[in-house]
Amino acid sequence: MSEEYYNQSQLLKKGFSKAMIRKLLPKPKLQKHTYYQSSPPIKKWEKTVVDSVMETVEYKEELEKSKQRKEVSKKGAATRRNRDEKELQDFLKTFRLKRVLSIEELNSILDESVFDDSLDYTYGIPYGSYDFFNEYSNNYYDSEKYFYSMKDVTKYTFPHPNKNSEINECVINYIYNYLIEYDDSLFDIEYRTNRLDWQIKKEETTYNLIASTYPSLANECNQLLSFLIDKITEEHDNRYVWK
Repeated sequence: MSEEYYNQSQLLKKGFSKAMIRKLLPKPKLQKHTYYQSSPPIKKWEKTVVDSVMETVEYKEELEKSKQRKEVSKKGAATRRNRDEKELQDFLKTFRLKRVLSIEELNSILDESVFDDSLDYTYGIPYGSYDFFNEYSNNYYDSEKYFYSMKDVTKYTFPHPNKNSEINECVINYIYNYLIEYDDSLFDIEYRTNRLDWQIKKEETTYNLIASTYPSLANECNQLLSFLIDKITEEHDNRYVWK
């Protein structure tokens, strides 16, 4: 860019808003990109003209109004953040276990409603769920964690997994789906300023409650929580990205 001109980003740094640029400055000269011919042209304004405008009373009045609007906007955003954080904390206080069953009782429930010893599959993930593996990950460990943390295992029939950790994950999944309760009417995150925080804190509170009630499940709770937070964060980051 020539030293005789300002571009739009430079004007914004100097205190202009886009509305002020449209109102106070003449139409810009347009310059094609040197390397990106298909991109929109660069807008530029003569420095002498801009500097002259910045000395006017009208510019100073508009600048003050712009500062006041920004300050009001900041205060409004802070108010919304404080409100959303308070409502999040109120929501998290509603979490509880409907009832506390022993590990033996939980295993007994899973024995009757989920596991089928007559079947002998190679893997812990039930037959027919390999679409989770193909759809969500090329890593078998990740797909396994997705299944145990996101799917209702009581709707599937599969054998006792070989590893104790996998049995524990099934127990955790049962507690997650059937024994944890909270005020669902308070979980309204669509327009929250801290939407991601709501999602993560909900899962953290759930798994931490299970882990504190059942210390023997704490290791698997932490593994599932870590996996789930990664998934939530990835989905949040990609939410507005066009594929």
